[in-house]
Amino acid sequence: MEKASTAPERGTRPRNRRALILAAAADLFAQRGYPQVSMTDVAKAVSVQPSALYRHFPGKGELLREAVAANLQPVVESVIQAPDGDLGQLVLSLGRALLEHRGNGVLWERESRHLPPAVRFEIASGAKFAISSKLQSGSAALPAAEADLRAWAMFAVMVSVSWHPNRLSKADEETHLATLARTVIDMPLPPIKESDRRAGAALSVPRSRREALLAAAIRQFARSGFDAVSLDDIGADVGIAGPGIYRHFSNKAEMLAAALYRATEVRWMDLSRALSEAADSSAALQRILSSHISFSLSCPEYLQLAVSERQHVPERDLQNLLEAQNDYVADVASLVQDAYPGTDQEVVRVRVKAALHVISSVVRTPFLRDIRGIQDILEDLAWGIMVPAADQGATS
Repeated sequence: MEKASTAPERGTRPRNRRALILAAAADLFAQRGYPQVSMTDVAKAVSVQPSALYRHFPGKGELLREAVAANLQPVVESVIQAPDGDLGQLVLSLGRALLEHRGNGVLWERESRHLPPAVRFEIASGAKFAISSKLQSGSAALPAAEADLRAWAMFAVMVSVSWHPNRLSKADEETHLATLARTVIDMPLPPIKESDRRAGAALSVPRSRREALLAAAIRQFARSGFDAVSLDDIGADVGIAGPGIYRHFSNKAEMLAAALYRATEVRWMDLSRALSEAADSSAALQRILSSHISFSLSCPEYLQLAVSERQHVPERDLQNLLEAQNDYVADVASLVQDAYPGTDQEVVRVRVKAALHVISSVVRTPFLRDIRGIQDILEDLAWGIMVPAADQGATS
C-alpha cells in the first residue's frame, strides 16, 4: 500500500498533525494489521513522542475508529454529491474515489473488525448505505431490500481492486469497473424478498477430536478474531484440555492454516468435478459458480477468515494460499475465455476477481446472506459480472 503521508521533521508542529497521525495510522494498520501496530509505531511514523498522540486520541481503539472513518469519508462524499437519479454520475464519482483511495479497501474490510460491532457496522457500511439511498431515489427508484443488495455488490466490485491488483492502465481500470458497476445496477434479478432467517438444527460437534477442535477454532476465529481467542478457549468449547490440544495442533496459527487450506481444497475439488462432468466450458463455469456459492453460504466463516485473519498464518502457508487463490482465478478466467472467446485475458481476470469479491461481501453480511433465494440471486450476479455483456444471451 502506498504511503499516505510524509512524516514531518522531528520537533516541528504542523497544523495538520491530527490528519497526519490518522493517515499514518491507517497506512500502518492496513500494512501490518491492527494488533501488530502500537501507538509507539504510529508516533514514530509522524516523528513525535507517543505522549503527543494521546493529546489527540485516548487510545489505539479510538485511533482505529477515526482512521477508518476518515479514509471512508471521501468515498461517502462522492456518493452523496452525485445528483439523485443520475446513476452514471454515481458510478463515475464512486469509481474515481475508490480508485484514488484503493489501498484503503483492506483497512475498511479487514481492520474494521477490531471495532465494536455497532461502530464497525455504522462506519464500514456507511458508503454502501449511501449508495443504497441513491438507488432508492429518482424515477427508477428501487425497493429498499433490492437497493441494499445492489449497493453492496456495486461497492464490492469496485473495492475488489484493493485486494487483487491488476495490470490494466488507470483509464482502462476505471472504464471496466464502471461497466461492471452498471451491470450490477441494471441487470435483471429475481425478486429480492425480505430476510428469512431460520435457526438451524442443533448439531453435535464432530466425534473426531481433531475435527472438533478445528470446527471450534473456525467458529471462534470468525466471531472474535484470531488474537482474541486462546487455545484454552478453543479446547474449552469442546471439552478438551491443553495437553489434548497439542496432540493435534501445535498452535493457533496451525489451526487457522488448516481451515484455510480446507476451504481452498473444497473449491479445487468442485472445480475438478465440474471440468470432468460438464458438457462444455460454459456448463462447467455455471457448475463452479453454483458450488462455490453454495459452499460459501453454508460455511460463511471460511470467507470471514480469508478476509480478516489470513495474515496470521505462517509466511510459507500464506504464500501457498495466495498462489492457490491466484491459480483458481486463472482457471476460472480461462473457462470464461474458452466459453466466450475474444475478451482480453486481464479484463476477464478483473471480472472474475470482482465476481468472487461480490460473493464474499454478500455472504459475510448476515442480513443479505439471509435473503430468500440468495443462492440463485448470487449466481445471476456473479454470472453477469464474469461474462462479457455481448454473450449474456448465450447463458439461458
